[in-house]
Amino acid sequence: MNAVRYYVALIMVVMLAPAPFCWLLVHPFVRFWRRLGPGWTYGIVGSLWALGMANLFRIRHALLAVEFGTSYYLTALGLLLLSVSTWLGVVWFRRMSLLTILGLPELAPDRHPQRLITNGVYAIIRHPRYVQLYLGLLGSDLIANYLVLYLVVAL
Repeated sequence: MNAVRYYVALIMVVMLAPAPFCWLLVHPFVRFWRRLGPGWTYGIVGSLWALGMANLFRIRHALLAVEFGTSYYLTALGLLLLSVSTWLGVVWFRRMSLLTILGLPELAPDRHPQRLITNGVYAIIRHPRYVQLYLGLLGSDLIANYLVLYLVVAL
């Protein structure tokens, strides 16, 4: 179980921790990215994400130094949250096209127009993708039980 917890924590720290910074790089400056186009945007932001992942991997031992051990209660709660996250992901995924999930309507609205989705789960939750992501992160954090992951979720 300790190896599983470690690799869950490693994947989350290295791959997912840079995601909010990439989001903050794109969304406030979407007009700039629209001028560059989706190809350049994904190339630049993807390269920065990869650079962030490489740097986090280099310092993984320091980041994963504080772990709280296996807690079967937290693991059970984490599995429950992952189940809810998976269900929510299936529900919102049915309402969107792959192009929308990739963000093309935001980066190229003239070529990929998108109407506001207001039915289904979107009638209840404004951003079900964010809720799903947060529940999945929290569920994985509870299973892995590392300090750095709780800090990532708090951010």
